[in-house]
Amino acid sequence: MLKSDKKGLSEIIGYVLLIVLAVSLSTIVYVALKEKAKFPEEMGCPDGTQILIKSVNSWPDSSTSMPLNITIQNRGRFSVDGFLLRVNNKTGEKQGVYLIERNETKIYPGNVSNFVWAANKIIEAGKIGPVISGVNFVNIQPFIKDEKTSEIRYCSEISSKVKE
Repeated sequence: MLKSDKKGLSEIIGYVLLIVLAVSLSTIVYVALKEKAKFPEEMGCPDGTQILIKSVNSWPDSSTSMPLNITIQNRGRFSVDGFLLRVNNKTGEKQGVYLIERNETKIYPGNVSNFVWAANKIIEAGKIGPVISGVNFVNIQPFIKDEKTSEIRYCSEISSKVKE
């Protein structure tokens, strides 16, 4: 009877040692891989960067020569080095499809700036895809240039306006 109890106890000790060994090895591997895999700094704009389309003063249409006239305000804490302008001609869309321009005008915090794009420039952009018959949606995506590398970092926050 004593012999069988000792055998049962030694099996339990064996399993405990096996589990401890597995956990120890996995911890060592995790720490080693964590040190090896240094993730790069997250690209993007700092928190507090916000550009807002304050108003769209005129919407272009292929039947008229009305330009796209937008007033943009920097409501953030940081200046931006420019923005991407995208438009869409489909009603109910939530994203601009046609990239019109990468504007590199620096906008400082608190500044309100007005930008105008000729209607023919908007319509010519549609020749890549379907012809833009009328713009119903506009969005802008700000970007910041890295001072050291001159690399452009696009902000994740996009401001949009829908034609009413």
